[in-house]
Amino acid sequence: MRRFVLALLLSGIAVVLNQLPAHACDCVTASMQKHAQQAQAVFTAKVTRVERTSQLASYAVTVETVYKGSVRSQLTVQSEPSGAACGLENVVADRRYLFFGTFNGVVVQAHSCGGTTPVTEAATAQIVRILGEGSSPVGGTPTPPAPVYAQADTSAPASFSRLAAPGGALVIIGLLGLVLLRRTKTA
Repeated sequence: MRRFVLALLLSGIAVVLNQLPAHACDCVTASMQKHAQQAQAVFTAKVTRVERTSQLASYAVTVETVYKGSVRSQLTVQSEPSGAACGLENVVADRRYLFFGTFNGVVVQAHSCGGTTPVTEAATAQIVRILGEGSSPVGGTPTPPAPVYAQADTSAPASFSRLAAPGGALVIIGLLGLVLLRRTKTA
């Protein structure tokens, strides 16, 4: 009887653990060309201040060269606070970076999968080949792009029975295994 209860308990735990979503950042490797196409803003900047909370990482930057977008000379780049959540984890103050991002009001949103990298001769040469020589930043507030509206998913969430079915199948398989094990021991 103890084995039965233990098997049932382990099956239940397996069901619960099997249903938890993953939260790790998983980047698809892309070329700098692809990153440049997807970004609304591409620029080099020196990070002047870094602020991290459990919810957000903010980087005050002084923009040097703009390769894409209407970017002002002083702005804030924001990202998730950790690399596990695709944040710009290794960005530090007093260093220069080539940022790839999207406008979110007056800030630029960037993430580790977007192509942001420290400024190097090779990275600069490559972005110049892709987007041209670049220009000086503009003063004032950048003009954000027109909003794009998408239809929200209005479908009903999955029913409990649909979510519990894999766990139920595991419980049945476990019970059948116990029955077979008990029959082989008595035979």
